[in-house]
This record gives sequence, structure tokens and C-alpha cells, in this order.
Amino acid sequence: MRVIKEFHDPRMKISIFSFNEKWIVKAEAGLCEQTFKYPHEEWTFEQVVARCEDETFRADVATRFETMHTGM
Repeated sequence: MRVIKEFHDPRMKISIFSFNEKWIVKAEAGLCEQTFKYPHEEWTFEQVVARCEDETFRADVATRFETMHTGM
């Protein structure tokens, strides 16, 4: 797997990969990570990038990270 694009947010790092006919979006914060998979036949690269740039998506991911870190 090779990183295709990265986004840096103060709350997390988001990377996009392409693997097995899927776009893999990996968000990392501290020791926790979240992975989202989008099939190539349903999502274009541009749609996945737009999803990663969407503040609502990022806020949801950040909220999950806060919950994950609280439970550690």
C-alpha cells in the first residue's frame, strides 16, 4: 500500500491509500486509528478527497477519537 494523499489537521492525520479495489482512508491520533473503506466502483478518488476535506466528517472522526482516548 502506498500513500496517495495526506491531510494534516490539528486533531489528527488522515491518509488515503488504494488497495484491493478500495480507497482506504486512515485517520490517526495518538495511539488510536480509524479506517474507512470505499469501493472503487462506487467512489471516485475525487469523492474520497472531498469526504476527507469535509469538516462534518472530520468532526465526527475527532469525536470518536476523544471517546477512544477517554476509554484508555
